[in-house]
Amino acid sequence: MGLFKSQGTKTAKVYWARNWDERLYKALFAHTTEMNLKLGHHFGCLLNKRSSKIDLHVSPVPIHTYQGTFRLWLNETEHCEIPLQVSFEDSHNHYDVFINGYTLGCFSFYGQILGDRPHAAMTIIIRNEAGLSDHVAKLFAEIKAAGGNGLSIGWSAILKDMVGLSAEQVWGNWKEHIEFNHDEKGTTALPVGRQLFSLESLSFEAEL
Repeated sequence: MGLFKSQGTKTAKVYWARNWDERLYKALFAHTTEMNLKLGHHFGCLLNKRSSKIDLHVSPVPIHTYQGTFRLWLNETEHCEIPLQVSFEDSHNHYDVFINGYTLGCFSFYGQILGDRPHAAMTIIIRNEAGLSDHVAKLFAEIKAAGGNGLSIGWSAILKDMVGLSAEQVWGNWKEHIEFNHDEKGTTALPVGRQLFSLESLSFEAEL
């Protein structure tokens, strides 16, 4: 992902992607290898912000959500800064039992509003097992207290069903809220790119 680097001291152009379009699609899969198809595409991002809340209807334990920016290089002088949100879900939480279907968690492509404009985005939901959320929260706090930048997250997902297509084939028309479309036969099937992808690997590393 994003193998291009800016040259010299030239200021790189930032591409505003209203949604996951053809330019982002080509950049994501331009360097796909046979290994990627078998083991998954790998991503990495620095998480430098955290928000926390307590929902007493669910648990008195704080729920932490982390934010970062995934930089996807479109060419040697232009990139797109894609917001990433990372959260944890308890497997015993009866409101979110879907997480029980994933060993580590899931990853998805979606869109969000930045300011008052739509933008392509990513989200990761991690299955909270063996106190993982607490361990990550403690590590993040220690890094920030020491003046560090944040916590780097690395992950992979098998996206082979998205390879060799087009952005429209993969994500559909973003102007249509396909995920909310229903008919007498049931819920309309989501395009492959709007589905949840199981995490194949997951890692965290301190950025001091």
